Amino acid sequence: MQGGADYRLLLSVKKVTPNSFAYNRLHPGDVIVAIQGHDATSLSHQQGHDLIKMAGLTLNLMVRK
Repeated sequence: MQGGADYRLLLSVKKVTPNSFAYNRLHPGDVIVAIQGHDATSLSHQQGHDLIKMAGLTLNLMVRK
């Protein structure tokens, strides 16, 4: 993940681990619109990071390609 309100950039996918569940579904540059149902457009990098870490085994992301 990269960006965040503290960088004046929307959160976005930086890289995707090969052979992971997200591989070929998420792509570098995809904008993260929501994390676990929370609007991500105004989150800081740390807030986005914290929501992802708190998700546990099931992470729900809404992205804009």
